[in-house]
Amino acid sequence: TLSWDPTSLMFSHGNLSERRRIADLDCSGETVVDLFAGIGYFTLHYLCNANASVVHACEINPNASHALKNNLRLNEHLFSGKCIVHT
Repeated sequence: TLSWDPTSLMFSHGNLSERRRIADLDCSGETVVDLFAGIGYFTLHYLCNANASVVHACEINPNASHALKNNLRLNEHLFSGKCIVHT
């Protein structure tokens, strides 16, 4: 589940093949750095599907980082890893 304010952020359905590729990875025990994390559309795949132990999600846009934190909260029941948001 992803949530964001479309008046302040854009969302692209592009990179679908990359999101699928990430979902198929086995990142168990791995630390991942997601630069330009946006609203978390790659971050969540690393946590929920690829089972990364830790994801460092880096996002400087305050609107995007707010949405990212909200999306992590909405989906925290789907992953056991840890996400550290850097703003």
